[in-house]
Amino acid sequence: MTHTKLNSFLNSLSGVTIIILIGVFYIACYHFAYNFFFEDDFHLLRYVTLTQDSSLSLSEKLKALWNLHNEHRIVFPRLIVLLDFYIQGHIDWKVLNTIAAFYYFGIFVFFYQIIKKINLPIWYALPIAFFIFQPSSQQNFYWTISILQQVGNIFWSMLLFYSIVYFPPKYFWFSIIIALILTFTHGNGLFALGVVGVLLFIQKRHKELLAWCILILVISIAYFWGYYTAQNSNIIGSLSNPLQLIGCFGGFWGSFIREFFKSNSGIYFAISIGLIIFGSLLILNLIFLWNVFFKKKIFDHSTIISKEKLFILAVFAFFAITSGLVSLSRSWSSIEAGFQNRYLHNSVITLLLLYLSILVIKSKIFTKFIGITFLVLGVLYSIFAWYTKLEILSYQKDTQEADAINYQMNGLSLVNDKSFNANISDILKQSFNDGVSVFPESSLTSAIQNLDKLVSKNGIALPIKIQKDSSLTFSIAGSNYRRIFHLQNLTLPFNGDVFVIFKSDKNLFVGATTHLRNSKKSLLLTGQYFNNGFYSTIMTDAMPANEYTIGILQKNNNHFIYYPTKYKILNQ
Repeated sequence: MTHTKLNSFLNSLSGVTIIILIGVFYIACYHFAYNFFFEDDFHLLRYVTLTQDSSLSLSEKLKALWNLHNEHRIVFPRLIVLLDFYIQGHIDWKVLNTIAAFYYFGIFVFFYQIIKKINLPIWYALPIAFFIFQPSSQQNFYWTISILQQVGNIFWSMLLFYSIVYFPPKYFWFSIIIALILTFTHGNGLFALGVVGVLLFIQKRHKELLAWCILILVISIAYFWGYYTAQNSNIIGSLSNPLQLIGCFGGFWGSFIREFFKSNSGIYFAISIGLIIFGSLLILNLIFLWNVFFKKKIFDHSTIISKEKLFILAVFAFFAITSGLVSLSRSWSSIEAGFQNRYLHNSVITLLLLYLSILVIKSKIFTKFIGITFLVLGVLYSIFAWYTKLEILSYQKDTQEADAINYQMNGLSLVNDKSFNANISDILKQSFNDGVSVFPESSLTSAIQNLDKLVSKNGIALPIKIQKDSSLTFSIAGSNYRRIFHLQNLTLPFNGDVFVIFKSDKNLFVGATTHLRNSKKSLLLTGQYFNNGFYSTIMTDAMPANEYTIGILQKNNNHFIYYPTKYKILNQ
């Protein structure tokens, strides 16, 4: 095979592999999403519900659109959900989350464009695909407001920087529109506007820079008019503990590696890796800036600054500011604030930014070595992510299915605490009454209504270990205490999803379980991902005080078997 034919074959194989990775990722996104809100998705639901309230004036509806959510004015995410409502006739969280996940695809496209612009073969994009299209940041598979904000702001910032660096000046108006979308998707978009100002200065586009400064001033006044500090933000508290602040900052950049460790020592290793990644990108970009400002390689007719390096500089600056803001506002509570799963994709993307930063140096031998190294790392990381996260994604989908049924039957969500249930009660009820929200079709609903007909005929007595526990979390607003019960069984053969039934003389609640995952060796030998048994953690503070009898309901496709047990819990 000639060298040309080999390259052609490798390019074709790489292209097919990338398409398969993308296809599998989005099939999983749709499969594991569920049409029921998760945590503060409620704030999106609330806005759409208020728009359909005929008793409210237009100004009240606009105020609901403009209202802060934590530190952010989430105008654009709210409008996206409103658009979904008008298209489908109701909010469909499953569809919304899958569509929002295409932000990942957009990020991949920007990185792929850099690969093309520096004239590298398509296989150099393979590591990017392996790292991006995997489920390590699993919360973004089902937490719609998170993916719309946390991933959306990266996409819009990249589009903004790309338009400034690569588009002709006549399309400057497009950059202004993107700046507005970005700022009102996530608050750190304001700081991206400052990064654009630096880009315009480097490019010597002085007229646009003046217009941009005026835009920043106008947007900032509008953004901070009526602004208040969010309940989870405490900058003074964060500054009072510098080591925790630095640890949180490093965790933001290195949290992807934390997934490989079960012990707490993994936190410090991830922080170290994160600081190395940040330091490496900082050095490479400082070298670039030195060349720009002190070697006089400014844009003119004879010399051209690398647009690829300029784009990478902008993205790096955006992540540096974002990680600083997260650390300043959140590290007061715990060093773990930088390791939140909804932020994990940031560390993966910054690792890829380092990959591209090295590739643009254009040393042929070194480039090939880096490409192969990152390809191997990407394959291993993707395999590890799918192996560890499928269990969590399956559990979360079952949790939301169970929670939808709990609300349908009892008007309560067990996922959310008692005070949150009280706060959302009226709007959530109105949302379902007005058809803004709908209960998803679930075979589990009819099964629960006919438990007596589904009792197992073989009379198996399932042993369940029950442990009572509690959790205590803190915010600026105060502490939050929640009662917890842990349930474990090691004998029930895996034949499908398992749900725990809590039945009192007045109420019936459903809880999801996570199956016990097979060891890597057993998985390879048997091909079975799950082992016998299950484990469940149930928050009971929202459940009415009573004694609840426990039953086990196993689902295999749409066939159910119910196992009554002798076990009970007393919720006081």
